Amino acid sequence: MVAVSDVGGSTADPTPLMVSVIVPVRNAPERIRKCLEGLCAQTYPPDRYEVIVVDNGSADGTPDVARSYAVKVLVEDAVTSPYAARNAGIAVAEGSVLAFTDANCVPAPDWLARGVAALESSDADLAGGRVLFAFSGRRSIGELADAVMNVDVEASIADHAACMTGNLFVRRRVIEAVGPFESHLRSGGDMRWTRKASDAGFKLVYVGDAVVRYPARPLAALLGKQYRVGRGAPGVWAAFGYGRLRMAQRALRGLLPPPPCGFSERCRRRLGRTGGVLAARVWLTVWLCKVVRSIGNLRGLADGSAGGSRGSRVETAGGRAVGGAS
Repeated sequence: MVAVSDVGGSTADPTPLMVSVIVPVRNAPERIRKCLEGLCAQTYPPDRYEVIVVDNGSADGTPDVARSYAVKVLVEDAVTSPYAARNAGIAVAEGSVLAFTDANCVPAPDWLARGVAALESSDADLAGGRVLFAFSGRRSIGELADAVMNVDVEASIADHAACMTGNLFVRRRVIEAVGPFESHLRSGGDMRWTRKASDAGFKLVYVGDAVVRYPARPLAALLGKQYRVGRGAPGVWAAFGYGRLRMAQRALRGLLPPPPCGFSERCRRRLGRTGGVLAARVWLTVWLCKVVRSIGNLRGLADGSAGGSRGSRVETAGGRAVGGAS
């Protein structure tokens, strides 16, 4: 077991910790623009954080959008995986704290300040922040179902000692001890990695006031995500120590409808409402999503995944190559 110690600074240290924010992106020019607007408007001292955008093989103008901001642009196009992209960012990061978010997330202005403060005040090694869902004007049934069933960071930390990288703060010493993400994975690598860190003895806490906003998905996109996440789930379960029989049982349980009593409480907590015809429609949609996820589980159990990584190149905001990573 790795002992937890405080080597990243303390509340008495007048100099804020240096933070490297790592954002993977692929074919999302408008989303990365909104994300970078939020990151460039942080209340954290500007000279104490850097933003590293890792383009993962975009075929559109996404890299050009990123280069228009005062950030580092790293190109990782050898492996199409957000975890390969994050690893490339880690390799060139200068901070003693690494902050992870996604290109489709927009951080609150005090996101960095709150996350770093949580690490310091709780003597923690990792901190997962709160993800709030942003809805379109019409709040489609898919969006509501997405908000009810997905990205519950607080529950993930409490129930599994694991967290998503949409809102995650990590001290560098954790990376040095545990190693990088599994670069070949398309889904679930963040849960596997954070659980590995927890199992190694590092302290993971939830910080509810470090907030990013995440766009809720319409139904078609939500179903696609449920299948992809479901297919990657067996790898996460393996990291939790599940055997194949237990994995299969869990996959099949996903075909069952959500318990109505617990579902009402979840709607109240995630949406601020419960009951009525709308809640019934959301319940049915969530059940459909669970079925699709279970199909993905079974496919993941049947075939698994593999891959590797090669090199990457780094660019400044102006596009000049300044270094490499592997």
